[in-house]
Amino acid sequence: MNRTIRIFLCWAVLMLLTVSTVFAGHLEDIAARGTIRIGTTGDYIPMSYRNPQTGAYEGIDAELSQLIADSLGVKIEYVPTSWPTLTADTLAGKFDIALCGISRNYARAKTMAMSDAYGEGAFGKTILCRKSDAKKYQSLADIDKPEVRVMINPGGTNEKFAHANLKKAKLIVHQENADIPRQVAEGNADIMITETVEAARYIELNDKLAAPLMKAPFTRHSCGILMQKGDQEFLNYIKYADFVLTDSYHAFLFSMIFHKNLNVLERFHNVENNSQNGRILDLMERLGITDKFSDEQGAINTDEIDYERAHQKMLAFREDSMRYLSRVLFFNKEKDSAEKR
Repeated sequence: MNRTIRIFLCWAVLMLLTVSTVFAGHLEDIAARGTIRIGTTGDYIPMSYRNPQTGAYEGIDAELSQLIADSLGVKIEYVPTSWPTLTADTLAGKFDIALCGISRNYARAKTMAMSDAYGEGAFGKTILCRKSDAKKYQSLADIDKPEVRVMINPGGTNEKFAHANLKKAKLIVHQENADIPRQVAEGNADIMITETVEAARYIELNDKLAAPLMKAPFTRHSCGILMQKGDQEFLNYIKYADFVLTDSYHAFLFSMIFHKNLNVLERFHNVENNSQNGRILDLMERLGITDKFSDEQGAINTDEIDYERAHQKMLAFREDSMRYLSRVLFFNKEKDSAEKR
C-alpha cells in the first residue's frame, strides 16, 4: 500500500498496536464467528465507497476495516446501512462496528460509543458547485438565497448542517449521496453540502465541479468508529496502547499521532536494505526527534517526546499528505467514466 495512505490511516489505527491481553466478551464472539461485521453506507468517497463495477468497498475506512480484521485474525462481513438508519442499526446490533467516515458528535455519544478521533482537523463541512459558479458562492450568505438549490443526502450531518444554517435556500433531499455531485454538475442542483475530503476527491474526478470554500470549511470535526455502548473491552481494544518499542514505520507513525512515548530500532544496517530505515529517519528528521532512533549499538531512549513542538510540524506534513491523498489514492478511474455514475 502507498506510504501516503499509511500516513492518513495512522490517524485511525494506533488501536492495532494494543499489547494488553483481551479478555472474554465481544472479541471472543468475533473470533468464534470468524468474521467482524462492519456497517457501512458505501456512499462516501474517499472514506468507504462500494464500487458499482466491482462490488468491492474502497477508501480510507475500507483499508482501516481490513487492518482491524487482520489484527483480529478474522474476515470482514460488510453490512449495508444508511445515514437515516445508522443509529437504529447500531443500537439493534446489526453489526459489530460502523466505519464509513462517521462524524464524532454529542448526539451520537449520548446513545452509542465511539473510538478516539481520527482525521482530526481534516474534516469539515463545505460545498460543491459547478466550476462556472464558483465565484458566486463565497459564504453561507451567498448560498442562503431562495433561488439557490441545495442538494443533501438524508439522515446524516450534511442534512443537519443544511437545516441549521440555510433558512432561505431551497433544500432538495436526494437519497443517493454518491450521485449528488453528478446532479450538481448536470444542473439539477446548484450546491452540494459535503465534507472537505469528499469535495477534494470529486473535483479531481469531475472537471465541471469546484469546491471554492474547501480551504476554509464552515466547521471542523473528526471521525470515529461507532459501536454499541457497554462494549467497553472492544472500545478499549480500539483506543489504548502502551509504550512502543518498534522497528516498524507504521507503528512509529501510529505512536506519534497519538502522543505515545516510543523508541525506534534500526531494522537493517546494510546498504542494500537502507530504505527500510530511510523513510523512518526522514520523518523523524522532519519532526525533530532523531534522538529516539537506536542503531544496534545504541541505548533505548525513554525520554518523553516534546509533542507540542512535534505536533506543529506534523500538522504541516498532514496537510501535504491530505492534498496528495485526495488527488491520486482512490478510485483510479478515467474522468469520463466517473461522470457517468
